[in-house]
Amino acid sequence: YRLALACTGEYAAAVSTAPITTSKVMAAMVTSVNRVNSVYEKDFSIRMIMVSNNASLIFTNASTDPYTNTDGNAMLTQNQTILDQVIRSANYDIGHVFSTGGGGIAGLGVVCVTGQKAQGVTGSPSPVGDAYDIDYVAHEMGHQFGGNHTFNGTTGSALGNRNASTAYEPGSGSTIMAYAGICAPQDLQSNSDPYFHSGSYTEIDNYTTTGTGNVPFSTTNTGNNPPVISALPTTTLSIPSQTPFALTASATDADGDTLTYCWEEFDAGNAQDPTANPRDNGSSCIFRSYNPTTNSTRVFPSLRFILANSNLPPAFYTNNGTAYINGETIPTTSRTMTYRVSVRDNRAGGGGQNWASMKVATVATAGPFRITSQSTAANLTAGVPFAVTWNVANTTAAPINCANVKISYSADGGTNFPVVLASSTPNNGGATVTIPSSAANASTQGRIKIEAVGNVFFDISDANLTVAAVTQAPTISSYSPTSGFENTLVTLTGTDMGSINAVFFNGVSASFTVLSNTQ
Repeated sequence: YRLALACTGEYAAAVSTAPITTSKVMAAMVTSVNRVNSVYEKDFSIRMIMVSNNASLIFTNASTDPYTNTDGNAMLTQNQTILDQVIRSANYDIGHVFSTGGGGIAGLGVVCVTGQKAQGVTGSPSPVGDAYDIDYVAHEMGHQFGGNHTFNGTTGSALGNRNASTAYEPGSGSTIMAYAGICAPQDLQSNSDPYFHSGSYTEIDNYTTTGTGNVPFSTTNTGNNPPVISALPTTTLSIPSQTPFALTASATDADGDTLTYCWEEFDAGNAQDPTANPRDNGSSCIFRSYNPTTNSTRVFPSLRFILANSNLPPAFYTNNGTAYINGETIPTTSRTMTYRVSVRDNRAGGGGQNWASMKVATVATAGPFRITSQSTAANLTAGVPFAVTWNVANTTAAPINCANVKISYSADGGTNFPVVLASSTPNNGGATVTIPSSAANASTQGRIKIEAVGNVFFDISDANLTVAAVTQAPTISSYSPTSGFENTLVTLTGTDMGSINAVFFNGVSASFTVLSNTQ
């Protein structure tokens, strides 16, 4: 898309050292456009290229420029007039103006629309860096490309700016089309993360492929193949309320690109104060979005809340003395939630993205599914059987119908559960299991996990366990030779030979070397 980017004299002074020159200002503008493009190329395969005569839109004198620097609404009209006069409507696809006041404001879905496509303004006293380029420029241009707000907050700047049909993010939200940092006391964080919510992806992708914006000045075949996501469950999964769950996707990429995954709740319900009780009103989004990662699984709520807060995320956290909302609430009502996973291939210069969705229904008459043993610090011995108990909480009944559970052990405080103690045991509230005796299983941070077989819900024991590993006594199955002179080399074969600390022949000590656990 051909970008015509103007600026006020105040912006020129803010980004340029004296003497102010067009080239200095242009360099700052190019830096901002490159940063915005890095996100648009990754998420949409959209690139904006400044028009060849863009220098004619750089005004370096605040006293004589044609803009009202502190009035965003006025600049919408002013910019449309200036760009159509200087650049001509046929010579650009999207227009914008940088200022130091007036905030951010833009027309919705105006790219490639004659008479409206220059209606985009971004003003900030400090118009540099991600706080400007991502929080504001990428956001306002997102409006021009057809993207609505995604926050569901009700305070601060959110008042009067919420869009009900796309209110997918709790509080201020955190993605580009949200309002991070300007919705206190409902802010998730101080600034936006540099990616678009999947809801924004749908809106902007539709606008630029089948909508009015489907007439860019030029298109280039990148040769990139978007990720292919394996089918997610097509039937709604029923889980107990007040119980953690985990969703996993699988995807492939024909080009071998490194894929990142972003699981997001896709529910736009009633306007909601995410700190008010009850925090789950039965319709609104209760889980915030997080930056895409290479991990294809997301745990709800975040693992840190499960391990440290008994599955209940606190309403607030503090960062550098400022209180922010956590933006996660374990579901407590009967409701059906939609979850989307967006998979990006992050290809430089033109990324590919795909998404898939599934539904999860919480059942208020079931749950919480909880481990009732190992709820406080305790000592266990590997190799020695012990009892695990849990609250079935009506999870064997319809519509959940969980007949069996899997029991696993973690030695690292609950981050990983590589040791399976029971792969499938009846979901009857109790089982006897044994942690295998090995040095790797000894821990002061042991945890037990019980998860549904054929479903996505689970629980992790609340406290760290101290697990002692028993060293098994060695057994000798054979030795060779069976007789010999002094200093004869004898090979002993058996089990648990690694635990040998002394060797005697008829009471006489002998030097030895352990070759393996069997020799």
